[in-house]
Amino acid sequence: MVTSPDQQSKVHQLITQSDSSKFYTPGTPVSPNDVPVEQDLQRIGYYLFTVDGPRVTIDYYADNHGSWQSDANYPYGSTDLVNFPKQVTPP
Repeated sequence: MVTSPDQQSKVHQLITQSDSSKFYTPGTPVSPNDVPVEQDLQRIGYYLFTVDGPRVTIDYYADNHGSWQSDANYPYGSTDLVNFPKQVTPP
């Protein structure tokens, strides 16, 4: 959540995975107005955005393996399947 300096407005900000072979850990908030809500580290995933007028729904899918340190241990060419179930954010 990012809050305006006067505390009158708030906006959700979604920072997604990069298109990279590295797994970066986000740094601390860059300003006192940033409040991290949730992180899902060391997983490969993707987002589906559905836009219906002013309403935006975001569904997040992530691998069922997790704990990736780099792409060196990702099973490229492996017969092992990596599944990407939809992740549910707790209320």
